[in-house]
Amino acid sequence: MKRLCTLSLVLLISCLQAANATEVYEADVCVYGGTASGVTAGLAAARRGQSVIIVEPFRHLGGMHGGGIRIQQDCLYPKDIGGIAKELHDADYALPGGGSANQWQARLMIRKKVEDAGIRFFTQYRLDSKEDVVKEGATIRMIHLNHAPIMAEGVPPAEPQQRKAISIRAKMFIDASYEGDLMAFSGSDYTTGREAKSEYNESLGGQRGLKYFDVDPYVVPGDPTSGVLPMITTEPYEPGEASKYMIAYNFRPRWTSKGTPLKPLGREVDREGYELAIRALEKHGKDKRYLGWLHQNYSRASMISSAPPARQLEYPDGDWATRGAIWRDWIDHAKTMCVLVGMNNPMLLSGEYPDNNDFPDQLYIRMGRRMIGEYVMTQHDLMHQTVIDDSIGLAFYKVDIYPPRLIAHDGKVASEGEIFIRVNPGPYQIAYRALILKKDQCDNLLVSVCMSASHVAMSSIRMESTYVVMGEAAGIAASHAIKSGKNVHEVGVQTIRADMSKTGVITEWDGTGYGPNSKGTNPKDVYWNRNPEDYKKIPIRLDPSWENYDPTAAGSGRILVQAFSSVEDWNRKKPGHQWLFPHIDKNADGKISLEEHQAFQNYKMKDKDWANTLKAKPFAELEGDK
Repeated sequence: MKRLCTLSLVLLISCLQAANATEVYEADVCVYGGTASGVTAGLAAARRGQSVIIVEPFRHLGGMHGGGIRIQQDCLYPKDIGGIAKELHDADYALPGGGSANQWQARLMIRKKVEDAGIRFFTQYRLDSKEDVVKEGATIRMIHLNHAPIMAEGVPPAEPQQRKAISIRAKMFIDASYEGDLMAFSGSDYTTGREAKSEYNESLGGQRGLKYFDVDPYVVPGDPTSGVLPMITTEPYEPGEASKYMIAYNFRPRWTSKGTPLKPLGREVDREGYELAIRALEKHGKDKRYLGWLHQNYSRASMISSAPPARQLEYPDGDWATRGAIWRDWIDHAKTMCVLVGMNNPMLLSGEYPDNNDFPDQLYIRMGRRMIGEYVMTQHDLMHQTVIDDSIGLAFYKVDIYPPRLIAHDGKVASEGEIFIRVNPGPYQIAYRALILKKDQCDNLLVSVCMSASHVAMSSIRMESTYVVMGEAAGIAASHAIKSGKNVHEVGVQTIRADMSKTGVITEWDGTGYGPNSKGTNPKDVYWNRNPEDYKKIPIRLDPSWENYDPTAAGSGRILVQAFSSVEDWNRKKPGHQWLFPHIDKNADGKISLEEHQAFQNYKMKDKDWANTLKAKPFAELEGDK
C-alpha cells in the first residue's frame, strides 16, 4: 500500500511538471507583433519558403488596422506601393466603406490572409522582460512567451496567467510591435521622447509651437507658487531643446446616435484630476477649442480632447502593469469626458468591435520606442536632402505631431509641440539600415515598426501604409539571410532589392504625382517655400503640376486639378466616386488629364448641385470645356 501511494505521488508530480512544461516551437522566422506590418513580414517570408510563427500580445491580428484605422486611410501614395503591401491595400479598398469604417471586417480580412498562407500564430502571448530573450553573443536563439489573456474592455493584465507558456526557437526574428519590446530586450540602443533640434540639425526638432488657452493653470488661481493643476507638466519649456514627452495617443471610437451604449464610468468623476477641464467648462462652456469632445480621433486644436494630456509618457518603457494602468486611464478618460460635457447616453457604432462592447480594444500608440540602429532616419531624409542607396520602399506623409503636453506659460495653459506640415516634395526612401540594430547588438533581428528614426521623422513614417512596406522588406530580408546563411548585416541589400523589383515593390520615386492638389497639401504652406534654406544641399524635384499652380487663383489659392493615370488610380484616390470617372474623361482614353480635371472643377463652380445633375444626365457635357 505504501509503495502504491509513493508511486501515485511520483506520477502526480510528473503530470504536474508536464502540465507546466514550456512547449517549444521552431520556425525559420518568428515575428513578434501581429500588426499589419507583422502580418506583411510573415507573408513575405512564407512566400519565399520560410516557416513562420507570428506572436501578438493582444487579442487580434492587425494592430491599428481593424483597431481604429484602415491601411488605406493615410495612404496618399498608392501608385508608389507594390508587392504584398499593395495586395493588402487592394484587399482593404475592396471592403465596404473606407477610412475608419468597418473595422471588424478589416480584422477578418487580415486574419484570413495569415490563415490562407498556413502561418501559425499565437495571440495574447507576450514578452515581459529581457530574461525572456535568450541570446548567444549577438544572436537571438529563443524567446520565452508569457500567456496573458486580455482583460475586460481590452486592458492588458499586469501579470501573465502563465510565464514561459511557450518558447519559440528561430533563425531570424522580426519585431513588428508598437512597443518594441523584442528590440529593447535584445540589447538595442533606443530612445523615446523628442530629440533636441541640435541632435540631428532638424529645424522642426525639439520643443516648439505654443498654443494658448484662456484657463488659469495653477492650483490656486493666479498663484504660481501653489503649483500647476493635474494634466499640466512641469518640464521647463525651452524652445528647440529635447523633451521626454512624445506625440499623444488615443483611442478611435466610432460614435453614433443609435448603437451600443458606452459602458458607464461606474464611479464619481475624479474632480481633482479633471479640475482643468472643469474650469474650462465653467469659463467657456462647451467651446470645443477647450474640450474637443466627442471626437473619433484627437482634436489637435483643443486644450483637452481624446487623451489625458501627457499620460503617454510612461507607456513605451513601462512594464505591463504600467501599460495596463495607462490603457485603463484612456478608457476612463473617454467616459469621464462624456460625463463632463453632459452626454447622458453616448452610443458606439454597433458591430465595429463586437467582442469589446464596440469600444476599440487597440490604443493608438502613435509612437513607442525608437531604435537607434545602423542608420537613423531624420527630417533631412523626408526633405530629400540625403542620398539613400539601400532603399527598401517609399513613404509619404506630413510631419504630423499631435500635442505632446500642456504647460503653464504666461499665466495661461498652452499646448506644446504640435506640428502638421508637408516637408517632402514627393515620397521619400526608407533605408534598409534603419530596420537593423547595430552590428554588435544583434545580428538576426529586423525592426519594422519601432525602427531607427528621430521623433520628427517617425511622426511622418508612422502610418500603417508605411509600416506594411517596412514589414514586407523585413520579411524579404529575413528570408534571404536564411537562404544565404548570413546575418542581417551581411546579406546583400542589392539582392534584397532585386527580389523586391521582381515582386513589384517600388523603391524609387518617378518624380510624378504629389502635386498642389494632393490630399492634405496646402501649397501656400509647404515647407520648401517656408524654409528654402533647408533644401539647399540637394535641389528638389516636383511634379510638373506645380508649374500650373497659381497662388492668386480664386478660393484657397490652390490649384484644384490633378491628373489620374487610370480608372484604378481614380478609384483609389477618390473612393466612392467611381461613377464620376466617365463624366470627366471626355476623350475616353482611360485617363484624366489636368485639362479634363480643370474643366470639371470649372463646371462644379457653376453648378452647386453638380452631383445630382450628372447622375440624372449620364456623361453630361461639362460647361467650360466647350
